[in-house]
Amino acid sequence: FDDEEELERYSEDDFDEDDEGNVVYELKEFDIRKKRFRDLPDILKEKLLDYAFNVCYYCNCTDEEIAYHIQRYNSGKPMNVAQKGMTFMGKKNSDAIRNILSMSFFVDGIGAYTPNQFTSSAMSRVVAESIMTTRFLENWCKKYDDNCKFLEKEAISEDFEEFKYLVSELEDEIEYSVGKMFNDTDSFLWFGLYAQFKKMGLNCSDFNTFMKEIDKGITRKNNGKIDKKVPMTDICMTEIDGVTLDELLRNPSTKDVNIVKTRIDFLTKLACDYFGVEMPKVENNSDEMNEELLEFAENFANKDVALETLMMTTDNHSFN
Repeated sequence: FDDEEELERYSEDDFDEDDEGNVVYELKEFDIRKKRFRDLPDILKEKLLDYAFNVCYYCNCTDEEIAYHIQRYNSGKPMNVAQKGMTFMGKKNSDAIRNILSMSFFVDGIGAYTPNQFTSSAMSRVVAESIMTTRFLENWCKKYDDNCKFLEKEAISEDFEEFKYLVSELEDEIEYSVGKMFNDTDSFLWFGLYAQFKKMGLNCSDFNTFMKEIDKGITRKNNGKIDKKVPMTDICMTEIDGVTLDELLRNPSTKDVNIVKTRIDFLTKLACDYFGVEMPKVENNSDEMNEELLEFAENFANKDVALETLMMTTDNHSFN
């Protein structure tokens, strides 16, 4: 017993004593595994009900502060990469990703996803990386945390809605065998490729045709993931710029910046050759800024006037 008050709840008649007046007790072991609270002995129930839990309140927290506390409280048992990445995403973007994951493509067996991938947040990573390849391919980062930080800073609701629209198109028209090529490992690649198809004016029917040709040369195992040890055939052996898709898919650095961009670019060129269409134009976010700088330079032919104007429009008036 922990204290005298607890001891007084039991009368002396409840105890057996030996000849010297010492209490005789019996040590019992109770297996609590697979037991509910109602199945426990009364003394153990009382112990559990009397246990004190420390509760900390953090009031009026911003979304960033909430994410910080989640990271801090999970520092003892590290979160996996996907879970940690979501804390960098921001609440608004995280909610948008959860909304996308409720779509039929992900939950009704169109893609090759497992329940465990949802509970481990692996599916959140699938969506976040797919948004990067469909909307921000030129800004792709090898580390998932960096991709999440980029989306938190640069992505807007339109980016998530556009990706959601792409997924809805695939839900309606993708063929069964092609849908099963979308798994937790390769989805970001195939979503990125479909986004390129849209830019080339190709539709989901064209995508089905092309992906089935790709699938002919890919031997699969482990829930549909690409087996990089088995040689590929047919269209996968087509050589472009001295490289084949077979060689690209065998590279173990699947998330390296250059590898991701090269794979999607190669698949896009392969599709262009297959359908006889032109490559989509590369979107450069810096074009608008360059045009503004050019206009500024033209308006100020006098170098001294330009420098004076720049100094007046900056917070820091010192130039090295």
